[in-house]
Amino acid sequence: MRIMTYNVQSGRDAWGQLHLEGTARAICRLAPDVCGLNEIRVGCADSEGIDQAAYLGEKTGMHARFARAIPLVDGQYGIALLSRYPIGRFDVHPVPDVPLDQREPGYYENRVIYRAEIETPEGMLAVYGSHFGLTRPERRAAVKLLLGLLETEKLPAVFMGDLNMSPDDELIGSIKGV
Repeated sequence: MRIMTYNVQSGRDAWGQLHLEGTARAICRLAPDVCGLNEIRVGCADSEGIDQAAYLGEKTGMHARFARAIPLVDGQYGIALLSRYPIGRFDVHPVPDVPLDQREPGYYENRVIYRAEIETPEGMLAVYGSHFGLTRPERRAAVKLLLGLLETEKLPAVFMGDLNMSPDDELIGSIKGV
Protein backbone atom coordinates (compact mmCIF):
# COMPACT_ATOMS: atom_id res chain seq x y z
CA MET A 1 0.00 0.00 0.00
CA ARG A 2 1.32 3.42 -0.95
CA ILE A 3 0.68 6.14 1.64
CA MET A 4 1.41 9.83 1.12
CA THR A 5 1.12 12.99 3.18
CA TYR A 6 1.13 16.38 1.48
CA ASN A 7 0.98 19.92 2.84
CA VAL A 8 -0.77 21.61 -0.08
CA GLN A 9 -0.40 25.15 1.34
CA SER A 10 -4.04 25.96 0.59
CA GLY A 11 -3.54 24.92 -3.04
CA ARG A 12 -0.79 27.43 -3.77
CA ASP A 13 2.31 26.74 -5.82
CA ALA A 14 5.89 27.84 -5.08
CA TRP A 15 5.07 31.35 -6.36
CA GLY A 16 2.01 31.71 -4.12
CA GLN A 17 -0.47 31.29 -6.97
CA LEU A 18 -3.59 29.16 -6.52
CA HIS A 19 -2.89 26.04 -8.58
CA LEU A 20 -5.00 23.09 -7.43
CA GLU A 21 -4.71 21.42 -10.83
CA GLY A 22 -0.95 21.11 -10.26
CA THR A 23 -1.58 19.73 -6.77
CA ALA A 24 -3.92 17.10 -8.24
CA ARG A 25 -1.36 16.18 -10.92
CA ALA A 26 1.36 15.74 -8.27
CA ILE A 27 -0.87 13.39 -6.28
CA CYS A 28 -1.79 11.41 -9.42
CA ARG A 29 1.86 11.15 -10.45
CA LEU A 30 2.75 9.53 -7.10
CA ALA A 31 -0.37 7.31 -7.21
CA PRO A 32 -0.97 6.84 -3.47
CA ASP A 33 -3.69 4.55 -2.16
CA VAL A 34 -4.14 6.87 0.82
CA CYS A 35 -3.15 10.55 0.97
CA GLY A 36 -3.31 12.91 3.96
CA LEU A 37 -3.63 16.58 3.05
CA ASN A 38 -2.69 19.57 5.19
CA GLU A 39 -3.73 23.23 4.88
CA ILE A 40 -7.01 22.64 3.07
CA ARG A 41 -9.59 25.40 2.55
CA VAL A 42 -13.29 24.97 1.95
CA GLY A 43 -15.42 27.83 0.64
CA CYS A 44 -12.88 30.60 1.26
CA ALA A 45 -12.76 33.69 -0.95
CA ASP A 46 -8.94 33.61 -1.15
CA SER A 47 -9.18 30.14 -2.73
CA GLU A 48 -12.03 30.99 -5.11
CA GLY A 49 -14.65 29.43 -2.82
CA ILE A 50 -13.57 25.93 -3.83
CA ASP A 51 -14.03 22.91 -1.56
CA GLN A 52 -10.41 21.87 -2.01
CA ALA A 53 -10.86 18.40 -0.48
CA ALA A 54 -13.78 17.56 -2.79
CA TYR A 55 -11.98 19.08 -5.80
CA LEU A 56 -8.81 17.05 -5.20
CA GLY A 57 -10.87 13.91 -4.61
CA GLU A 58 -12.66 14.40 -7.91
CA LYS A 59 -9.50 15.22 -9.89
CA THR A 60 -7.60 12.23 -8.46
CA GLY A 61 -10.52 9.79 -8.59
CA MET A 62 -10.30 9.24 -4.84
CA HIS A 63 -12.77 9.36 -1.96
CA ALA A 64 -12.36 12.56 0.08
CA ARG A 65 -13.16 13.63 3.62
CA PHE A 66 -12.47 16.98 5.29
CA ALA A 67 -11.67 17.62 8.96
CA ARG A 68 -12.31 21.21 10.00
CA ALA A 69 -9.80 22.68 12.43
CA ILE A 70 -10.75 26.36 12.14
CA PRO A 71 -14.04 27.96 11.15
CA LEU A 72 -13.35 31.09 9.12
CA VAL A 73 -15.62 34.05 8.35
CA ASP A 74 -15.98 32.90 4.75
CA GLY A 75 -15.30 29.17 4.99
CA GLN A 76 -13.30 26.51 6.77
CA TYR A 77 -9.67 25.51 7.18
CA GLY A 78 -8.27 22.13 8.15
CA ILE A 79 -6.93 18.83 6.93
CA ALA A 80 -8.29 16.13 4.65
CA LEU A 81 -7.98 12.52 3.61
CA LEU A 82 -8.04 11.03 0.13
CA SER A 83 -8.39 7.27 -0.36
CA ARG A 84 -8.68 4.92 -3.32
CA TYR A 85 -10.78 2.73 -1.05
CA PRO A 86 -14.12 3.59 0.58
CA ILE A 87 -13.85 5.68 3.74
CA GLY A 88 -16.20 4.45 6.44
CA ARG A 89 -16.26 5.96 9.87
CA PHE A 90 -14.56 9.36 10.07
CA ASP A 91 -14.06 11.02 13.45
CA VAL A 92 -12.44 14.39 14.15
CA HIS A 93 -10.75 14.94 17.52
CA PRO A 94 -9.80 18.51 18.51
CA VAL A 95 -6.32 18.86 20.00
CA PRO A 96 -6.76 20.50 23.42
CA ASP A 97 -5.65 24.12 23.63
CA VAL A 98 -2.47 24.79 25.56
CA PRO A 99 -3.29 26.73 28.77
CA LEU A 100 -2.12 30.33 28.58
CA ASP A 101 0.31 29.89 31.48
CA GLN A 102 2.02 27.00 29.65
CA ARG A 103 2.46 28.71 26.29
CA GLU A 104 5.78 29.64 24.77
CA PRO A 105 6.08 32.59 22.38
CA GLY A 106 4.84 31.66 18.94
CA TYR A 107 1.83 31.24 16.71
CA TYR A 108 -1.03 29.05 17.95
CA GLU A 109 -4.09 27.79 16.09
CA ASN A 110 -6.74 25.13 16.53
CA ARG A 111 -5.55 21.68 15.47
CA VAL A 112 -7.31 18.34 15.00
CA ILE A 113 -6.53 14.66 14.54
CA TYR A 114 -8.83 12.60 12.34
CA ARG A 115 -9.37 8.86 12.52
CA ALA A 116 -10.81 7.14 9.47
CA GLU A 117 -11.66 3.54 8.78
CA ILE A 118 -10.75 2.50 5.25
CA GLU A 119 -11.90 -0.72 3.65
CA THR A 120 -8.82 -1.99 1.79
CA PRO A 121 -8.55 -5.26 -0.18
CA GLU A 122 -6.46 -6.61 2.74
CA GLY A 123 -9.08 -5.63 5.34
CA MET A 124 -10.00 -2.64 7.47
CA LEU A 125 -7.33 -0.06 8.23
CA ALA A 126 -7.46 2.83 10.70
CA VAL A 127 -5.86 5.98 9.29
CA TYR A 128 -4.93 8.91 11.53
CA GLY A 129 -3.87 12.30 10.23
CA SER A 130 -2.94 15.66 11.70
CA HIS A 131 -1.04 18.90 11.22
CA PHE A 132 0.84 19.53 14.45
CA GLY A 133 1.43 23.03 15.79
CA LEU A 134 4.47 25.24 15.48
CA THR A 135 5.25 25.41 19.21
CA ARG A 136 6.49 22.59 21.41
CA PRO A 137 3.59 22.81 23.92
CA GLU A 138 1.12 22.54 21.03
CA ARG A 139 2.94 19.49 19.62
CA ARG A 140 3.05 17.86 23.07
CA ALA A 141 -0.73 18.27 23.38
CA ALA A 142 -1.23 16.70 19.94
CA VAL A 143 1.08 13.77 20.68
CA LYS A 144 -0.67 13.14 24.00
CA LEU A 145 -4.06 13.02 22.24
CA LEU A 146 -2.70 10.79 19.45
CA LEU A 147 -1.13 8.32 21.89
CA GLY A 148 -4.40 8.14 23.82
CA LEU A 149 -6.30 7.37 20.62
CA LEU A 150 -3.79 4.74 19.51
CA GLU A 151 -3.88 3.10 22.94
CA THR A 152 -7.42 1.87 22.30
CA GLU A 153 -7.05 1.15 18.56
CA LYS A 154 -8.11 -2.37 17.56
CA LEU A 155 -7.39 -2.16 13.82
CA PRO A 156 -4.02 -2.04 12.07
CA ALA A 157 -3.24 1.67 11.94
CA VAL A 158 -1.17 4.25 10.12
CA PHE A 159 -0.50 7.85 11.17
CA MET A 160 0.56 10.66 8.85
CA GLY A 161 0.73 14.41 8.70
CA ASP A 162 2.80 17.55 8.80
CA LEU A 163 4.42 17.19 12.21
CA ASN A 164 6.54 20.36 12.24
CA MET A 165 9.40 18.45 13.88
CA SER A 166 12.74 17.00 12.87
CA PRO A 167 12.94 13.19 12.55
CA ASP A 168 15.08 12.92 15.70
CA ASP A 169 12.63 14.82 17.95
CA GLU A 170 11.81 12.84 21.10
CA LEU A 171 8.08 13.42 20.49
CA ILE A 172 8.34 11.53 17.19
CA GLY A 173 10.20 8.82 19.06
CA SER A 174 7.24 8.40 21.40
CA ILE A 175 4.92 7.94 18.40
CA LYS A 176 7.25 5.42 16.75
CA GLY A 177 7.23 3.36 19.94
CA VAL A 178 3.50 2.61 19.65
